[in-house]
Amino acid sequence: MDNIKLCDATRLSWGEAAYHLGKFISRILKREIHCCALPDGTEQYWGLSAVNTTFTLEDFKILLAYVRADGETYNEAIPDDSKDSKSLGERLSEALLEKMIASSWEHLSVTEDGIWLIGIDRDNITIPEIGSDILMIDNTAVEMQKLLSKDEFINKLPKSSATFSDIYDICESESYIKDYGNELCWKYSICDGEHPGVFFVLVKEGILCLPYNESTVLEEYIDLSSIKLCDVKDMSNYYSRLKRFSSYMSKILDTMVRFLYNREEQENEKA
Repeated sequence: MDNIKLCDATRLSWGEAAYHLGKFISRILKREIHCCALPDGTEQYWGLSAVNTTFTLEDFKILLAYVRADGETYNEAIPDDSKDSKSLGERLSEALLEKMIASSWEHLSVTEDGIWLIGIDRDNITIPEIGSDILMIDNTAVEMQKLLSKDEFINKLPKSSATFSDIYDICESESYIKDYGNELCWKYSICDGEHPGVFFVLVKEGILCLPYNESTVLEEYIDLSSIKLCDVKDMSNYYSRLKRFSSYMSKILDTMVRFLYNREEQENEKA
């Protein structure tokens, strides 16, 4: 028991880390920068990358000077064979994180869901609250007020026969991919009792649901009369259907795997 040490800890999801550090770096470099924070495949290292721009050599010099970087941090951050880069590297990312929260820590742990800062003074750290108009989704912090409104999005759709391609083109034309690294639209291919599936699109007011009536090899055709904003009950129902379907399919696939495994074992024994 004498070796046990209790420490304060704080967790930042990858979306939170990207949002806060993006705002922090934007103030330093005096331009709007959207960031993405993710671990590497081994979950031992992580780093911050720009989504809507690249960091120039001058940017790196400003950021390195701001954190008073040591030689190792400098060498890791500066691109070897390029004049710019989207990635800051782990050491510079951590140095900026330390400056942003105005505190150090004893240990940083990288997980699939975010960063744990262990051995930190939680009473004195400065992490701003994230407003209710910021949606953390798919490791991206989306500022909802900067998106198209429901009516603006619908008015951009063809009036007679809209398809998924039209949805994608609108999201692309609004620079969602450039700004967030994500189209901010998702396909949900489970029947809701009336339609074979729907598309979810983020708009200023929330989540826009665009059901489709029919589907060909190349396209899904939107039921324009059924487009609506989702409320909590709607989204809960979609989520419940997905969970039931996933659970059912998991059991089916597990049964198939075991069947094929047993048959292969029996055939090997006969051979």
